[in-house]
Amino acid sequence: MRRCVRPAPVLLLALLVTTSCGGRERPWTEAPRVAIDLVAKLSATSVPLLAPFEVQLDLYRRKDLEVDFEPAVPAGCSGTVELFGEQELGDGRTRQAVLRLVPIAGPGPLKLPPFVAKAKDGTVSASTAELQLEVTSLL
Repeated sequence: MRRCVRPAPVLLLALLVTTSCGGRERPWTEAPRVAIDLVAKLSATSVPLLAPFEVQLDLYRRKDLEVDFEPAVPAGCSGTVELFGEQELGDGRTRQAVLRLVPIAGPGPLKLPPFVAKAKDGTVSASTAELQLEVTSLL
């Protein structure tokens, strides 16, 4: 006799909410105590030349602060940038970008310069650290 197990309605709702908002899990469980925060995460620290990898960028900003956040494909890579819509978090909003990249320079270390978000009024900014990826040979 086969028994069908149905997922709990709360689990289905949680899955629907996280997939409908786009993007992936954010680095904050509550709003940071800063006006702007920017966090970067690499999907790998080492990839073969011409193999795909991702950079996830998460931006937090206060609701009353307009921010310029236009991540671009860094030099030494080709790829795309997907920018997801904003979500509320405490007294602010978050926004996520996923860069799907392929290293076209290498082999050797590939340094991705810091990504930056700046307040439009020029009062504050946030940046990530320089990211380093080891590009290995195809041979």
